[in-house]
Parts: sequence; C-alpha cells; structure tokens
Amino acid sequence: MSNVSEFDDGSSSRKKKKSAIPKCKGCVCEALTQLANQKAESGQLKRLFIVNKGTSSPLSLDGTGNPTVFTLVGFDSETGCFEFSYEDDMNSTTPYVSATGSFIAGGHSIAGITILPNDFI
Repeated sequence: MSNVSEFDDGSSSRKKKKSAIPKCKGCVCEALTQLANQKAESGQLKRLFIVNKGTSSPLSLDGTGNPTVFTLVGFDSETGCFEFSYEDDMNSTTPYVSATGSFIAGGHSIAGITILPNDFI
C-alpha cells in the first residue's frame, strides 16, 4: 500500500480523487480507526484477531484453525483499506515454517475484531 500514510485520519489538505471504492463505514471500521489513532498517539501497537464476513471463527492463515494474531499497521481513510502485519507459526507445514507478512483488507469485508491484551502470547 505505497500511497497509504501511516494512520491517515483523512484530514490531509491535499485534493483527493473521487474513488469508486466506498469509504469504510460501520462499527468495525470505527473501532479500527480508533485503534489506529491510539497507536499514532501512544506509539503502542494493538494486536487482534480478525473475523471476516460470512464466517464465525477468527481468520487462520496456517490452515490449522488456530487464529492468526494481527497487528494494525495503517489504514487509508479514502479507500477504507486496512493494513495488518502478522507472524504465524505455520504449524501445518512440514518442515515447520514461521511466516511473517502483511495482510490488507477492506474494512467492509471484516465482520468483527477481538482486541487482545498486551500480555497475550
């Protein structure tokens, strides 16, 4: 997401292009935006589980069903896209592999989040 500034709150004075992608609205988008703004103020990253729309379980990238822990990295208030980082112990792979990466999702595709306590392992 090269044109995404870290925790853009939409207050930029630059002229914005009209987009066919709707801005993120709703309670999940509001919660993620608040988390992003808290991070910008405190410098502290919040870790969370993500539940996509149409599912009832947290997103699992390792194939085992164990939830992946995501960290909110940034968002683009114009498009409603959120960027998360993750580190996952791909337990279902042989040989054992640890994966790190970025996960980008439109806020409209996320049904819910669980904010994890700071001491969550």
